[in-house]
Amino acid sequence: MEPVNHDEASGLSKRGPDREVAAQILEAYHAAEELALQAAGSANNAIEQALRVGAMLNSKKSQVGPGNWSRWLKTYCPEVSLVTIGRWMKLARLKSNGLAACLEGQQSLRSAYVAVGILPSPAVVSHRRAKQFRQVQHDADFLQ
Repeated sequence: MEPVNHDEASGLSKRGPDREVAAQILEAYHAAEELALQAAGSANNAIEQALRVGAMLNSKKSQVGPGNWSRWLKTYCPEVSLVTIGRWMKLARLKSNGLAACLEGQQSLRSAYVAVGILPSPAVVSHRRAKQFRQVQHDADFLQ
């Protein structure tokens, strides 16, 4: 009795068009894996830069003195939003206050903000939106 080639019996072949498609799939897979690694590295770099800038801003704010901070920012950093400045300064303060471990492994600035409590988690936001939606529905039902 001849041994059965299960690939041939099932219609699979390791040559021809199947091999070409498999090569394309593997090439795209490896490219995606590389991009994912680069994205993670970029996220880490973004978080590190935000922490660095936040620390610099915190230092400068203490040098500028009370009442002059907003004017200094408008003069020297007009293209940076006040929201971003506030978040980065708080991120740097929280890191220096012992929350650095919370920042390890974060995949984005947003996830870093959530990890240290600057922004609410997506679950909390979703819960708030659902609650607001129910309230709107209740109000609409009441008015009818």
